[in-house]
Amino acid sequence: MALTAKEALKIAGIEKNGLAIPLKHDPFIWRIYTRDYYRDPDTNKRHGTRQLYCYIVSKKKVSIEEYRRIYTHKGHLRVPGTKVTVPAKLSPEDFRQLQDKSSYESDSPQEDVTQTPSKPLATAVETTPAGSTEEAALTTGILQKQLGSVPIYYATAEQIGLVDDLTAAYGEEDAKLILSVAMQYLIDRDNVGRRYNWFANSYALPHPDAVSDSYLCKFYSHLGKQAASLSKLFALRMERCTLTNLIGFDSTSIATAAQDVFDSKISKTKEGEYAPMLHMGLLFAQKVRTPLLYVIFPGNVPDVSTSEDLLKRIEELSGDKKHRICLIEDRGYYNLKALKEAQLRKIHCLQSATDVNKGWIAEEIDQLKVGMWDGETILTEFGLHATTVAVEKTVDKDKVKLWLHIYRDDLTCATQTKAFCAKLQAFADSWHDADQKKREDLMNHREFSFFKAANGVAADALERDNGAVDAVIRYFGYFANVTNYKTDAHSALLAYRQRDTIEKCFKYGKGGISLNTLRAHRQDTAQGRFVISFVALCIASEIQYQLGLERKFDNSRKKPLKPNTYHLTDIEYITRGVSIQYGLKTEEFWISGVLKKCRQLALACGCEHAYDQKPNFIKDGHDLLIKGESY
Repeated sequence: MALTAKEALKIAGIEKNGLAIPLKHDPFIWRIYTRDYYRDPDTNKRHGTRQLYCYIVSKKKVSIEEYRRIYTHKGHLRVPGTKVTVPAKLSPEDFRQLQDKSSYESDSPQEDVTQTPSKPLATAVETTPAGSTEEAALTTGILQKQLGSVPIYYATAEQIGLVDDLTAAYGEEDAKLILSVAMQYLIDRDNVGRRYNWFANSYALPHPDAVSDSYLCKFYSHLGKQAASLSKLFALRMERCTLTNLIGFDSTSIATAAQDVFDSKISKTKEGEYAPMLHMGLLFAQKVRTPLLYVIFPGNVPDVSTSEDLLKRIEELSGDKKHRICLIEDRGYYNLKALKEAQLRKIHCLQSATDVNKGWIAEEIDQLKVGMWDGETILTEFGLHATTVAVEKTVDKDKVKLWLHIYRDDLTCATQTKAFCAKLQAFADSWHDADQKKREDLMNHREFSFFKAANGVAADALERDNGAVDAVIRYFGYFANVTNYKTDAHSALLAYRQRDTIEKCFKYGKGGISLNTLRAHRQDTAQGRFVISFVALCIASEIQYQLGLERKFDNSRKKPLKPNTYHLTDIEYITRGVSIQYGLKTEEFWISGVLKKCRQLALACGCEHAYDQKPNFIKDGHDLLIKGESY
């Protein structure tokens, strides 16, 4: 017999202020709620709220987490790895037998449980009443899991050698789990670890085990403690650099509130506020379009102070192949000492110079001003005037030979001059309309240094100081790059402009996998999360590069795909209906739900045949079953 509401509340242990509601599809299952009452002081009316507390299944108390893992919202028992569920119309005895026979791993954080699949599909077949509507589907034995964009991501990882590098550095089992969690980051567009258990139950992944949240946290910690394996991974990625490959370096800020992450320091944000954060530096290969290594710096360390550490890492990882590298850095890293160190280590380095309106760079510009208007200096490809000057500078009492590349953009010069003149005119108007007290405040403004006031605050009109104005506007439109190796201005600018790839990588990392916030409370788990985020960025960067190329079909009659026909954000939407199925009786695989757009997308991503056959990480039907934790 079915329970009454009073009996269900008694089993749950909340007879007072409790509410029991039977499931619509199965009277043997009850939802138990707790109720809280309060009185509104304004209206003096009594209100109540309720919150789901647990379930009662066949006179047994079941937690919400356990129920949702084992049963559907209609009360059907989930069969791991399939869409098949046990019918709701079962006797309490049969229902209890199914509950006892189901094999699910424990989520207890106190111990690790290693389980092997106990053929849950066969269990469901034995308990299905004869003549039921589900009998045909159950006896057929079709295992099914969602594929989505997993084949594209895995094929991309294989093409760039990431699968081989991870396997060599961490071993096959750890490499599979790293790739699986990275795919969860890419598909969910987030890095929430607690979603992985559900994700692994739904998708066919390189690591088929559905691990619990506590186990995944231990895996993060395990990865964070393997410094030697991480260094080996970086060295293997560096090996894939081609000859004379350009390498860009930049860093981004990551917010964190963790007190046990020692790189988390209070630092000033771009908005002018102070908050705990750390810096993640990324070394990015321009030609192969993939990250090579990452470096974590404390949040209060300026960019310019990290150059020496970076050079030592590059020398350590690249070995005798460091002559292949040309390091490109933006103006935040500009430092003559760093250029000298790179030259001593035989590493080519290109830096964007800061403060072209003062110092030795301003002196070089003054000497070349007349020549910068000649037709010989025009770079028609960029619409700029450019020239290169070889200079010799003294750094720490040593002579260092450098090459200064000076550029002038007339359009930028006109824009900056117009904006500067508008500021001066606005200041002059404010002075004219202000009283003497307000004029005393205006005299502290920077714009006042470009004017003369003979009578002080009593002067109604200001006289412009042309000498001060000329000292500023004479350098409008100029910018410069400095290299420690001989090259021309055109090649230096072409190399520096390829840095946009690393900016796009950071942009996707913060918007695509939530890299702007660190969800970890310890140093080891934080390092483990960075390893997986690095793998996800490697895959996303390669796909982003491939999507920007023109693609041609094998059939010459079809029009080629234009560059950027698809974007990274389109991948999940287009491939969401793709699944893989396996027949236990026929022992055959087949992929369903592959639309024409799916194949076009795979072609655009550089892996045209990703959906033509099952992925390489699936060997047999058991890879589609949900297993216990095996690490």
